[in-house]
Amino acid sequence: MAVLQAFQILARVPLINADGANDLVPMFGDFTVPAAGLAVNDVVEMVGVPATYVLVDLIIDHDKLGTTMTADVGYLSGNYGSTDQTRTCGLQFIAAADMGVASGVKRPTSAGCTRIAPVKGSSHLAQASGDRGVGFVVKSAAALTPGSVLRFTALYRPQIEGK
Repeated sequence: MAVLQAFQILARVPLINADGANDLVPMFGDFTVPAAGLAVNDVVEMVGVPATYVLVDLIIDHDKLGTTMTADVGYLSGNYGSTDQTRTCGLQFIAAADMGVASGVKRPTSAGCTRIAPVKGSSHLAQASGDRGVGFVVKSAAALTPGSVLRFTALYRPQIEGK
């Protein structure tokens, strides 16, 4: 198992905050399948959600990644941007998303995923703030195509009265 990260996280692009109490903020994460491919249980962190923010939508746009690839999509354990190799990924947004057979667009399928409470904290220092990573864990993979691309677009909003 390995923990990998999108280009924007590796480049230390900061999380974006909203100017207004109701503004939606987009955050993007791009990942290219490496030459070595991906293995079952590899975790890939794609985007972050700042502390005190709530995820409103998630759009996954991907190439055909190979003969077979399924993944659970959710929040990652640990701090956003951490390279801790013991991080795990939940399935709060999509369970067993099929990304292998054809290119496509995926949206959350899990009920309640946009009502997950924000984390308290300050989003100014990601490593100690409660900022959360969103990504996927590989559940099955066969004959992946190196150079295939995934893009996550997260839309999030500031908490309103703690929700």
